Amino acid sequence: MNGFHKKSLFILSLTILLLLFGRYIYIHWSEFSQIKIVSPIYIFAIILLTILFSLTYGLVIKYLLLAFGIKLRFNEYFGLSIITGFYNLIAPLTGGVIPRAIYLKKKYNFRYRLFVSSLSGMYITHFLMGSILGMLSLFMLKLNYNNFNWTIFIVFASIFVVTLVLVLFSPKFKRTKIKWVNPLIHSINGWHTIRNNKKVVFIVSIMSLAQTLINMLGILLAFDIFGIKI
Repeated sequence: MNGFHKKSLFILSLTILLLLFGRYIYIHWSEFSQIKIVSPIYIFAIILLTILFSLTYGLVIKYLLLAFGIKLRFNEYFGLSIITGFYNLIAPLTGGVIPRAIYLKKKYNFRYRLFVSSLSGMYITHFLMGSILGMLSLFMLKLNYNNFNWTIFIVFASIFVVTLVLVLFSPKFKRTKIKWVNPLIHSINGWHTIRNNKKVVFIVSIMSLAQTLINMLGILLAFDIFGIKI
């Protein structure tokens, strides 16, 4: 029965995956139909950028978990990166984090509240680097095209201030008598484990920068495939 259940679960998971993939193709079919025949060089470049992005994302996963004492092998952090990215494409919202959380819980007994802490560390560093690059981009637009948007700048500046405060001065909360609040407090306090590891914060920030540059090149190529020069 155990083998039968595993086989049934595999078939069910595969069916759901194929349905989600079919849903994605159906929703975006009009976009696929606009793609022109392009040089194999474009395809090779996009594949290379996808691999590089998955590798940098995998390194982010690796070093964030290293802060909690978990050492992932290459095939683990690279594989988790691929699975996360694929599920994010075909599933609503950030569905890719679910299989990653399940794998880490099953393989390393990594508690879900600590997993949430690792996610918060990822988002904080991503938002910090993204806000810095966003403000720099606005200044470049001002210098080169005399085009500046104060609303967008204020948004970026606000994100920068909030994330910088979280990195430098985030408080540590105590447990309460309210049971359902304590898991949230544990998750928030788990950020201190990452924050206190300067090496991890530095490497994750550099990987965030690399991901932004890779995304930039990917956007450039994607628009070029549709015949739009930017």
